[in-house]
This record gives sequence, structure tokens and C-alpha cells, in this order.
Amino acid sequence: MVVRSRHEAIDVTERQVNGLIESFFGTLKCEMFYGFQRNFQNISELHRAISNYIDYYNTKRIKDKLKGRTRMEHRSFVLKQAQ
Repeated sequence: MVVRSRHEAIDVTERQVNGLIESFFGTLKCEMFYGFQRNFQNISELHRAISNYIDYYNTKRIKDKLKGRTRMEHRSFVLKQAQ
């Protein structure tokens, strides 16, 4: 799997967007690093692990707030409702 990402500056006045990003990285750190003393051999291994986590977060991780759906399932549901 290839994950392409780019850095994007967030305006300091966009608190909600910044809050979402901070929340995601907090969740990533808790679920991927804290309590899992794992050493990565190189930056490529770390990048691969983060890419795999992002895939898991979006397509497999079930959220109660999303009525038991994954983020992708919820997005599809919302888009269907909007039609």
C-alpha cells in the first residue's frame, strides 16, 4: 500500500480543524506507541507502521460515536443520506 501525504499549514484561527488533528495524533500515540516499547529500525519502517495505522483507523476501527461504524462506513452513509 502506498500512502501519499503532504504537509498543510492550518490557520491558527481554525481551532476545530486543529482540534481534530490533535485528537487524531493523540489517539495514534496512545494506540500505537504508549505501552508498546517498539524500536523501528529505520524511517521507512516507521512510515510503513504509521501508514498501516492510518488504514486501520479509517477502514477497520469501529467508533461508538459513529453508531458502530468505521470512519469510511460512516462517510459512505452520510453521503448517501445527502443525495
